[in-house]
Amino acid sequence: MTVYKDLLDKMTWSYSRLTAYEHCPYHWYLRYIEGQEGEGSFYAENGKIMHGILHELIKGTLSIYDAPTEYLERFNEIENTTKQSIMDKTYDSCVNYLDNLDENILDGYHVVGSEIKINFKVYGYNFVGFIDLLLQDENDNLIVVDHKSSDPYLKKNGEPYASTKEQFENYKRQLGLYCYGLAQVFDGRPTKIVFNHFKSGKMTIVPVSERLIEDSVNWCLGVIEKIYKDDTFEPLTKTGFCYRLCDYRGDCDYLKEDEYDE
Repeated sequence: MTVYKDLLDKMTWSYSRLTAYEHCPYHWYLRYIEGQEGEGSFYAENGKIMHGILHELIKGTLSIYDAPTEYLERFNEIENTTKQSIMDKTYDSCVNYLDNLDENILDGYHVVGSEIKINFKVYGYNFVGFIDLLLQDENDNLIVVDHKSSDPYLKKNGEPYASTKEQFENYKRQLGLYCYGLAQVFDGRPTKIVFNHFKSGKMTIVPVSERLIEDSVNWCLGVIEKIYKDDTFEPLTKTGFCYRLCDYRGDCDYLKEDEYDE
């Protein structure tokens, strides 16, 4: 049992907190034990901007006609940068999506809420989740919508692309966990998950099943168990996460040591 048991016992868990450990235990240690903020990334900042704009569109505080201009203003304020070609492509994709957004896209649905914070429990552990968009159809079925900057996960035949299969499975777990939590907050469990790939304007639709919920909860409990047993929080280095997404990539001692070994 970890020497940090008392801290872990008081912790409010989340999907991002669990995946941070899977990406790199040392990253998790710096963030959640040491409390270091880190530097963020272009991808995270742009994603936050798009989530904010979509939220404002749904609330009605931002006009669909003003959305592209508003996105440009916020995009120009991004502090963390990456390759210019990636930034240009991301900008073009997001503006194209906003330019062509159908103002009647939610007709026939009741908007239960946007950017909803839910608190729930997973076998005694306190959890928090944030739902991008929760809809209710004409048959009173709940639908969870998650905005994603990634490309669609599934081929026309319903099979996941090899390049996005792992990412798809991970995000299914996240939404499966949220569906588990929503069943504690609302009267009924969601019947469908929709990934809104805003850079491409396409969607990935996944039915919610008992198997999905069970797999999500078991994964969650498994990661928490690993964290409780970990005393060293050894780093995982030389991964795509290290160089592009880790909040400590600019000043990670382990990453620097690995570079000298090449």
